[in-house]
Amino acid sequence: MRTFRQPVRMDNPALATIPRTHIHCTANALTDALPVRPVPPVQPNGSPARVWELPTGHDCMITKPAELAGLLRKLD
Repeated sequence: MRTFRQPVRMDNPALATIPRTHIHCTANALTDALPVRPVPPVQPNGSPARVWELPTGHDCMITKPAELAGLLRKLD
């Protein structure tokens, strides 16, 4: 329960230097009902945002493990 009660603090300036990659799972029954959170075109560290898509639902590590692993291998 502590993970639900303890707030997450993300005010450390070093966090902005970490590169980010967004993997959007696009084949979800809720995709049409819920808006996809937009990804800013530029990351906090100044580099362009990376957005990859997988044609599967939320549990991509179960439904598309090889494809997810392939994307994760591309990270630098």
